[in-house]
Amino acid sequence: MKKFINLIYYNILKQMGSLNFDLDKTEFKAVFKKRIEDLAEDIFVDSQNNIIQQKIVDEGTLLNTGKVIHGEDFSEIRYDALYADTIEFGRNPGTMPPSSALQGWVRRKLGITDEKQIKSIAFLIARDIKSRGQQPRPYLGPAVESQRQKLK
Repeated sequence: MKKFINLIYYNILKQMGSLNFDLDKTEFKAVFKKRIEDLAEDIFVDSQNNIIQQKIVDEGTLLNTGKVIHGEDFSEIRYDALYADTIEFGRNPGTMPPSSALQGWVRRKLGITDEKQIKSIAFLIARDIKSRGQQPRPYLGPAVESQRQKLK
């Protein structure tokens, strides 16, 4: 990911240089900061759209925990849902997620109301994830790549 970010910075600088700005250092920094902020916002919007298009939505937690943070010399896109990285990168076989984290999903998606049955099914799903892992469903990486392509 850092390689992508460095390439994005390089391409923005290259584009700005090719426009022959006649700016002093302070103005250049302000223009550069604005370009980085705009780029981060575009990546964020693309990532949100990817989540919706891939139907990675149950209660909307992943969507609602996404945000862009702008600092003095950086912009950061964050998804604070506990499972955000598991969705983006998948899960290798061998680790079992807590079945308690799946109980609400079993209730909502499968319509089961009996608590004993909910716990049992959530445990079976967690055990299956431990056995087979979970395929990645990237939403942020493709958004970065899409914006990187636009900078070429």
